[in-house]
Amino acid sequence: MLTARKGDKFYIDTNILVYFFFTRWNPDFSLKAKCFLDKVQKAKYEAVVSPLTLMEFIHVSRDRFFEEGILNTTEINQRVKKQIEFLYTFNPNTLRIVGEEVRMVVNGKVQTRRLLRERVLDRALELIEKYQGYIFYDERLEENRYIHLSAADCFHAFIAKELECNWLATFDRALADLSEIVPILLLQDKYSVW
Repeated sequence: MLTARKGDKFYIDTNILVYFFFTRWNPDFSLKAKCFLDKVQKAKYEAVVSPLTLMEFIHVSRDRFFEEGILNTTEINQRVKKQIEFLYTFNPNTLRIVGEEVRMVVNGKVQTRRLLRERVLDRALELIEKYQGYIFYDERLEENRYIHLSAADCFHAFIAKELECNWLATFDRALADLSEIVPILLLQDKYSVW
């Protein structure tokens, strides 16, 4: 059983934000995402959001609004902007939105690191090569599908590790392979206590 403790630091995967803002696709996941972020807001946990998470979220959010029948791109962009602005209303001590340059204390000294270029890129590519995925036949779509880790998934895991997060919070079971990098907490899993 995986158990998160008060004060643990989480890296937030894109799907947490998607389910937080869009309840229609999976009400159960949406409720869990709201509960989780409420605990972050109340300082039970610390959480970080990377630029990669925000980029993916913007992409998915725009698609979701389009699927909901909003066809005006200006209106879609305004709605997405409001969602992102909402994240900045959280206490910055409990929800940090980090950039490329990160200040960290290493061996008692403050260092500035270029997170993606210096620490993540090469290792993410190695991991993609290690876990090459598999092909399965999707009966519903009547076609072969290739399931594999994405570059974004690998980046999420290594960024979480570099930021010294205790967990990567997600609903995506495909990220289980990344547990060798950072512990994965599946919010929907009945064996996860958070």
